[in-house]
Amino acid sequence: MNMRYLEYVRVNGNGMTSKQMLERDKSIWKGGCMCGFMLWIQKERCNFLAPYGGNVANLPFGSDSQQMFDDYLKALPPKGELL
Repeated sequence: MNMRYLEYVRVNGNGMTSKQMLERDKSIWKGGCMCGFMLWIQKERCNFLAPYGGNVANLPFGSDSQQMFDDYLKALPPKGELL
């Protein structure tokens, strides 16, 4: 399972399992069950990059931007609501 998808479920799923979240998303986005995740991950990437002018190239030199983004996602509080 994609670890970022699990963070999506933790933040937005209000206690749902990943399977329950996928089923719920299937009912919301007909024909695009991963749409909720894709919208959420893009929004959070923009939020993550905002302090760096929206550009990954502006991250501190030598930084592991993927790990920094994963750490950012892990620090998000659960919202219990979608997006």
